[in-house]
Amino acid sequence: MKISALEEYGLRCLVQLARESAEPGSSITISTRQIAEREGLGVENAAQIMTTLRKAGFVSSIRGVHGGFRLARPAAATTVGAIFRAFEAPFADSICDSFTGQLETCANADDCSVAPIWQELSRRIYGFLDSITLAHIAAGNVQRAPQVVPLATLGKMTN
Repeated sequence: MKISALEEYGLRCLVQLARESAEPGSSITISTRQIAEREGLGVENAAQIMTTLRKAGFVSSIRGVHGGFRLARPAAATTVGAIFRAFEAPFADSICDSFTGQLETCANADDCSVAPIWQELSRRIYGFLDSITLAHIAAGNVQRAPQVVPLATLGKMTN
């Protein structure tokens, strides 16, 4: 799974809004210039990212002297998974389309024994991403899950 610049910077810009409590209906907005400065982006690049986020329904914009951006949905209701889905096809769908060899479609499309692996991986990745909201990130409440190691692996490590 590759994280695109749009996903990384888009998420970071949304976290900026969540940290400032620029929630729906709030009078607080953050300007493109402020977002650009905080994230080390050029103003034009930040403007493009914010336009994409607005078109995807994650932010709303207010014009004028005191204008800027705020979240279109509550931070607690916006998951990282939803953000990533808005910018990229689900992981398993795109992987099967990417590896067709010299053919137009995959030679194993009708009876693929590998696709279930990618589908399960996608389910687990998005299960994790769907459990994290902008509110969690803004508050610093993203906990690292303990690593699960199969017992068979532990036995091999001690030998």
